[in-house]
Amino acid sequence: MNVGFRDTGDRLDSDSIWPEEIQKAKDKVKIGDKLTILDVNRFDSDSDTFGAPVKAVVIAKYPFLVLLSNGMSATYTQLAMYYRRNGRRRCIC
Repeated sequence: MNVGFRDTGDRLDSDSIWPEEIQKAKDKVKIGDKLTILDVNRFDSDSDTFGAPVKAVVIAKYPFLVLLSNGMSATYTQLAMYYRRNGRRRCIC
């Protein structure tokens, strides 16, 4: 299904999230992986705003989401966006 695109490569280069990318995120994340997630309940004194990045560990995988050690969860779509970014600023928002 390449609606509006000439081939699969063009489709995957767009900003949209496709089922193939979500499947790669499902396969890539493992129990015990450390992720950075934005905790909106915490106050960040550096920028005087709510929302501080915290480290969390994946403790369980379910068909549509992963459960993290700090009680939060993330969907595989959020993980696909997380794995797109590189560097220090990579964070699940």
